Amino acid sequence: MPETQGEGVAIKVFYFQNLKQGGERLAEKTNKLKEVNKMKKLVISGIAGIVLLASASAYAAVQNSAWGNYKSLGGFQYPDTFTGVVTANLVGPAINLAKSQQNVRTGQTGQTILIANGDSIHYTINFQNSGTDSATELVVTDTEAFAIIGGQTVQYIPGSAVPDSGAAIAAGKVVSLESFDGSVWSPATSTTIPTNTLGIRWVIDLVGIPGSGKDTGTLEFRIKVTSP
Repeated sequence: MPETQGEGVAIKVFYFQNLKQGGERLAEKTNKLKEVNKMKKLVISGIAGIVLLASASAYAAVQNSAWGNYKSLGGFQYPDTFTGVVTANLVGPAINLAKSQQNVRTGQTGQTILIANGDSIHYTINFQNSGTDSATELVVTDTEAFAIIGGQTVQYIPGSAVPDSGAAIAAGKVVSLESFDGSVWSPATSTTIPTNTLGIRWVIDLVGIPGSGKDTGTLEFRIKVTSP
């Protein structure tokens, strides 16, 4: 601390040094809050310093912090001081999806494969619950596989969608297997889905918690590449 004359000046120097330190602590807290925002979490509720967050890829969490302020005996107001942020994760499911493909004729697999007119593609969709609670009413939808690209069309291969409606999967069953006509989703079975369908979706009533042996499932179907 630089030399000063008089108690009042010394107190002021001490105050402004602490004001600077308080500003640095405030900036540090602001940066921490910015990092929280970078985690793609959406604030859905906030009451009395408690923030309830819903993550796009996980389950909800409750975050909480506190702050305080004070004065010296001489009446000088010091800057706020802050606690760190504490987090309580709420129990909840977290479903992850992965899709793979295979050219049935050549056996080629991967993110990109080669196909010729008349080839069939076998699609596999895997799901897994990595959260801390069971999931209900899981809906898995695929419409992009039936898109027309460059004049090339595709046809659903009847009977290829598995599991079928009513079949057991994960901790429950397929309560509905549905087909899309471009505007309406309609209940169907693997064999009654039209070859010109524009989408397939499965509705699954229950997926178990990790470690239960009923937290994963596999969905499959095939399409045939055709020319107009």
